[in-house]
Amino acid sequence: MRLQGVNAVITGASSGIGQAIASHFRREGARLLLTGRRPEPPESHPDDLYLAGDLDDERFVADLAARAARAGSSRVSARACRRRLAQP
Repeated sequence: MRLQGVNAVITGASSGIGQAIASHFRREGARLLLTGRRPEPPESHPDDLYLAGDLDDERFVADLAARAARAGSSRVSARACRRRLAQP
């Protein structure tokens, strides 16, 4: 388990590439905070923390960052973004 002890935030985790990345990180032992646009968490990751939302919404992104800080016993060690975050 190469990612044991790693806290990871993965966006776009409800389908496709993001879901595949989440599956790989989970198999390797990472603790996951997942996000995607679909209201329900992916069936493949029912035990991981999942927040549904839009990354173009600044309030959602702020809430996601706050939840990541509260969820991990230490800092976020990895992140996988399937799409670019909004730029000012």
